Amino acid sequence: MRTLRLKVYSEYEKLRAALVHRPDSEIECLTPSNVKDFLFDDIPYLDKMQEEHDYFVKVLKEQGVDVYYFRDLLIDILKIEHVKEQIIRKTIEIHGCTGIDPNLLMDLDAEALAEILISGLSQLEWRRLSEGVEETGRCYSFIIPPIPNLYFTRDIGAVVHDGIICTRMFYDVRARESLLMRFIFLYHPLFRSNRILFDNKEEDSPSTIEGGDIVVINESAIAIGCGERTKHHTVMQIAKKLFEQTSIERIYEVKIPPVRMCMHLDTVLTIIDKDVVVAYPEVLNHKVKTTVYRRREAFGTTAPTPEKTNENLLRALKEELGNLTLVLTGGGDG
Repeated sequence: MRTLRLKVYSEYEKLRAALVHRPDSEIECLTPSNVKDFLFDDIPYLDKMQEEHDYFVKVLKEQGVDVYYFRDLLIDILKIEHVKEQIIRKTIEIHGCTGIDPNLLMDLDAEALAEILISGLSQLEWRRLSEGVEETGRCYSFIIPPIPNLYFTRDIGAVVHDGIICTRMFYDVRARESLLMRFIFLYHPLFRSNRILFDNKEEDSPSTIEGGDIVVINESAIAIGCGERTKHHTVMQIAKKLFEQTSIERIYEVKIPPVRMCMHLDTVLTIIDKDVVVAYPEVLNHKVKTTVYRRREAFGTTAPTPEKTNENLLRALKEELGNLTLVLTGGGDG
């Protein structure tokens, strides 16, 4: 199997590979009574989601992008016995389902276990598995919940320069997504030549960060959104790692409002070309506190040191990107 050499030095250079997840049966686990618990405003129409996803992948491939499916990569690593055992144990720990016999899950083949890890395990399905019950129908009471947000694959990991950041989701209902992505990064042959810059492996850690809050500006600078999903403590941890292990000189910590419309930094702004930024005016029209951290060499160590606070984000982007063209979303009226 080929090996990917991950390198991301901007948001706008030619895309060569993409990780995607095709929405599937996990979406059908959403109901009017649980939809909010899984962070959805409404129940999506699965057939339409799959149609749009397939068209999106078709466009990527037509542009020469190599497309990798999350489910396929997960199945690959579940064929490694010790990895399979670790994933089952961690899944049981995360969801507190100690009544499950892990040996029954170990006996499943990789495809069947991957289906459970993505679409969940209901009480009825567990009875079928453990007791041989032949009841039919659907059950929406889950021992292992589904992960219907998985198609947002940008959130579950990030690449900065030539290293990987293993993320940790803010909401518990998404915890298994980043857990599985971490195992894929660590054990799949596709990624064996890449280093982990930040490995947030402690499930009870307060250090939450999601990939949508990480925006690579250029070879010398990145921006990290700090709001509901990504915490200042994590930004400082990652900044220290990046200053130690990459050539990044400046890190912009962007304080975004902890509200749903500003879920991540990439919902506030997106760099689509070397001098073109798509931005959400309702946020940018308010003061967005931005702190600039610059590499400081001291006694052989690197530490994130605040250089400017309350920096104007757009002015900072213009300095980094050059002649900035700003494209406002929503016709400029939010």
